[in-house]
Amino acid sequence: MLCVADQPGRPPKGRHRSYQEVCIEAELKAVGVDVHEECRNIWLVNSQQRWEVDIIDPDRRIVIEFDGISYHSSPESYDRDVRKTEQLSDAGLTVIRIREGSCTPVASNDVRVAIGDKPKQIARAVAKMFVKRGLYQSGELDMDLV
Repeated sequence: MLCVADQPGRPPKGRHRSYQEVCIEAELKAVGVDVHEECRNIWLVNSQQRWEVDIIDPDRRIVIEFDGISYHSSPESYDRDVRKTEQLSDAGLTVIRIREGSCTPVASNDVRVAIGDKPKQIARAVAKMFVKRGLYQSGELDMDLV
């Protein structure tokens, strides 16, 4: 069971978002992914855990995390990423992690990107993962834009 902690129409509480996160979200919106900026704080009722996610499509229960190398390359951050992915997955969410550079993979849904890849390239890779995993049908996304 999960509860989305933020209220529609209000900015989410929590940390500031990275430039990459904001740009990737905009590119995903442009191709037809139904992301919601105001629903990024998730309370997992069963575990009493609150997680802030980077990007979410709440209707399809998809979470997208951008893991830049500068903040996600240490063993401690890897352990936290694994724990977060497991808890969100156990709550019935599909977690797609965008792992930049040499960040160690977390799960089979990871999308690997190079340092310096543009948000449009990253959104293209994520959209292809959505279709590959059956999260979206190819006709639902404007693949010409990716």
